[in-house]
Amino acid sequence: MINKSIVLNGLARGGTNIVWNLIQSHPEVAAPTHEVNQMTGGYGRLRFIDQAFRKMADSATLATLGEYYFESKFKLNVSNPSGRNNVIGTRPGELYTRAQLESSVVCFKGVCSPKFWSLDDNDLIQRISHETIFVSLIRDGFSVCEGWIRRGTDPQQAARLYNRFCHDILALDKSGVRHKIIRFEDVLEDPFTVAKELHQFCELSDVPLTNIRLKVKKVLAHDGTHSVGYGKEDEHYWFDQTTIKEIIRPNVNATQNRALSEDVRATIVAEAGEGLAAFSYL
Repeated sequence: MINKSIVLNGLARGGTNIVWNLIQSHPEVAAPTHEVNQMTGGYGRLRFIDQAFRKMADSATLATLGEYYFESKFKLNVSNPSGRNNVIGTRPGELYTRAQLESSVVCFKGVCSPKFWSLDDNDLIQRISHETIFVSLIRDGFSVCEGWIRRGTDPQQAARLYNRFCHDILALDKSGVRHKIIRFEDVLEDPFTVAKELHQFCELSDVPLTNIRLKVKKVLAHDGTHSVGYGKEDEHYWFDQTTIKEIIRPNVNATQNRALSEDVRATIVAEAGEGLAAFSYL
């Protein structure tokens, strides 16, 4: 069994990469190699886990599954000492030790998209953890849908899935579990403050937060191009409160929203108006 887990729920193209790294910037937190959907059935050899879990629910099976999650984390942070992910907390470049991993709080990232719905696996993580804390990330639905539509998703389907996610995290908020909803726009505005608030909510030790770690991804520029604006794609870098401005783009929503036609915007409002209004995006 895992002693304590943090589960980050979010939407694909919704900023989960940033928030996952904000949480992991605390020295008590580590993460598995893969996202939740990858471990429970999203890709190749890991699909058997989901199949086995759905059929077996005895304590021995759950303990074995918990051990697998830990092994994923060990492979990333111990067996691969030269990997970019093998860094810890507020000490850029320092490697995890096995002892630190064994005592760490595990942060899982679950992403919902047209292809998979990781919120359905929340119960799995609860069953292999003594304590589970949930964090849900919401983002402007027009921007999220634009990202999906640009990659081939039908506008109506994109909007319906966004509305479903809004409904699901509001239901989670009322379920009695320890749960915090944060807005992507607040993260862009002040990532250090949000990181500190998340660390406090998750009851992590109060440590100085002078640097936060982020993973570089492609972003949409004003001219419509989709490119890396800093460093190398998929590499991790550490930033202080000054250098963070080199990678965070507070106006990214406006850039994406401008790419939507009036007809597409009307479709999104028609299908996801309830969710948009619930989080003041409408």
